[in-house]
Amino acid sequence: MRSGLWVRIVGGRHWALGALLGLIFLAGVIASGCSSHSGTRTSSAPPSASLQAAALMTKYGLHPSGAGQWKDVTLAKPPFPLYQAASKSVGLDLMGHSGVPVRLLIVPLRERSRENTGVRAYFVVDGETVVGAYLVLDGAAPGIVSLADKSELNANTL
Repeated sequence: MRSGLWVRIVGGRHWALGALLGLIFLAGVIASGCSSHSGTRTSSAPPSASLQAAALMTKYGLHPSGAGQWKDVTLAKPPFPLYQAASKSVGLDLMGHSGVPVRLLIVPLRERSRENTGVRAYFVVDGETVVGAYLVLDGAAPGIVSLADKSELNANTL
């Protein structure tokens, strides 16, 4: 009965309702892709890059504690050696991406450093592919380690 009432309300013109819903969806997609704040995008991740990042976190036993943030950056020429070394240790390579605009996915983790400070996973994404990844230990200098390196993490948070 309810669906029959809906058909009477819209006068049997399903195409008008479909067009309206399509326009609302399109406006949402455009708005989410254009919004940014200080270089940090609020749009969603490329699906394949998100899956790759999740697979890397799972492979190395890392646990997200919240949603990731996207940031647009250009990699230095050549890439910072610690970022390159950490990425290479998990089978990724930043060298072919130096000087190129990329996106960073920054994910806060449940794991804590040995000094009990925060830890974030960084994923360097070119197009829809993760090309680099490393951990940043808050408050440590330089504080950049491989996703596979648990020596700098608090054993109680693993």
